[in-house]
Amino acid sequence: DTLRPGAGAMSSAMKYGLVGDSSLYTKRNNKKKSYISTVLRDTYRFANLTERIFPGGGVRDLISYLKTGPELDVLGVSYFGNEHTLRAMDVKIHGKYWQDVFRWCRKVAGRVVFFIGGYAAKYTYGRVYDENL
Repeated sequence: DTLRPGAGAMSSAMKYGLVGDSSLYTKRNNKKKSYISTVLRDTYRFANLTERIFPGGGVRDLISYLKTGPELDVLGVSYFGNEHTLRAMDVKIHGKYWQDVFRWCRKVAGRVVFFIGGYAAKYTYGRVYDENL
């Protein structure tokens, strides 16, 4: 309950963050973007919320932000997997990147929530996309 804004005196001082690619917003039929952060601020009163969006970005952008970004109580990481849409992931390369992501997450946030968007059939990608994520 202390993670929910308005759930007690501690929550007002908690620092929340969102980081990720374009999966941090949705595009409506009229191409207008709807940001997750707006819903969290307006509907759920997350007052202490920072965000960093890197549209079309990937795991290296995430690492770069984590190295230089603020310390947070709770961090939400949204990841679509732009670099994993066409071919099998090279575990030797990307495995090291993801180790860095998890190491930096532990350094900058007390709690981390990952949400991964997308699935192959929706975007007409091959099975490799689902397998990579």
